[in-house]
Amino acid sequence: FGNRVALPLTRYAYDRFADLLYAWNRRKGRW
Repeated sequence: FGNRVALPLTRYAYDRFADLLYAWNRRKGRW
């Protein structure tokens, strides 16, 4: 990580992953 191309890509992937986890937890009834 840390080069100019990978950083936005990893940040975007992390955002997608966090959204997915959040939606999953809401559907399961936590949070």
